[in-house]
Amino acid sequence: MITVIVPIHNNEKTLPKCLNSIRLQTYTDLDVVLVDAGSTDQSREVCENYAKSDSRFHPIYTETLNDSAIKNLGISKAKGEYICFVHPLDFIDREMIEVLVNAVSNYNADMVTCRYYVETPDKLSIVAGPETTAYMNKKEAVDLCLAQKRAHGFLCNKLFKLDLFRAEPAIRFDEKVNYYEDLLVTIQCFLKSRRIVYSPPPHYHYVVHRHAKRDELTKKEKLTGLKAIKETMQLLKSLPEFDMNAIKEHYIDLSLKLLHGLIEEKRVDQTKLNEWKQDMLAYEPERFTDQHLKIVYRMTKSNTTIGHLCWKLFYDHKVIA
Repeated sequence: MITVIVPIHNNEKTLPKCLNSIRLQTYTDLDVVLVDAGSTDQSREVCENYAKSDSRFHPIYTETLNDSAIKNLGISKAKGEYICFVHPLDFIDREMIEVLVNAVSNYNADMVTCRYYVETPDKLSIVAGPETTAYMNKKEAVDLCLAQKRAHGFLCNKLFKLDLFRAEPAIRFDEKVNYYEDLLVTIQCFLKSRRIVYSPPPHYHYVVHRHAKRDELTKKEKLTGLKAIKETMQLLKSLPEFDMNAIKEHYIDLSLKLLHGLIEEKRVDQTKLNEWKQDMLAYEPERFTDQHLKIVYRMTKSNTTIGHLCWKLFYDHKVIA
């Protein structure tokens, strides 16, 4: 049995398409946990209707709006040997779970990851990745995860053995982290797994423009993302000869966007600015893959005003997915 966890909050418009894509899976031995977090629209009614018509769907209700707490609740209710997550703004191909189950069965894996589609109103693209099914060691899995920058670790294109979360040392989402929480948990699962398999065909549809609300998180909530990335860096120190450059670039990227957002709002004094610069210096990458980020970082170090102008040119009004 596979448990599918769907964290829900006011998703009445997209939820039917999401749940239909789960209901119509070619792999049918499913336990679908619908965690509704205080919805005030018709999401609860949608969940109840699916539960009435399909005994595999199990709604549970909570008033918490904390994403990490919602996922922890879903995991606590899981009955399957493996679990996966589907965001209610997205949907999955009919064969996704069957393909991933076959991969974990054939390779006796604790985790399997696949590529995914990125959908915008006018474009459908596939996230880059290797073209052949293969084992990945922990370093290869982390490298691939960090290379797919858009989704910060991205739970939803993976199948996890439930024991990764429940067997000691248990893995839980940090309920004090509201941003980049998926990255931290994904890396923890990679490091705990005995075997990780990569399956190249894309099956998950990440509808990027629907996720714009992530950009509406408060600056305080996004600051927790820096905590998550720092904790991730600490974990990755256990990997022999791991190149920390990519994770440092993630840290600098988020740090600069937060800093310049605060500068734009005139909420940073000189003392705080100097502290922020010192913090970024401690995590400075040896090289940058994003040349715009490199320019903004170097300009901000030498002249904050020019750095802010560069940030506005390259990043202002862009959605942080």
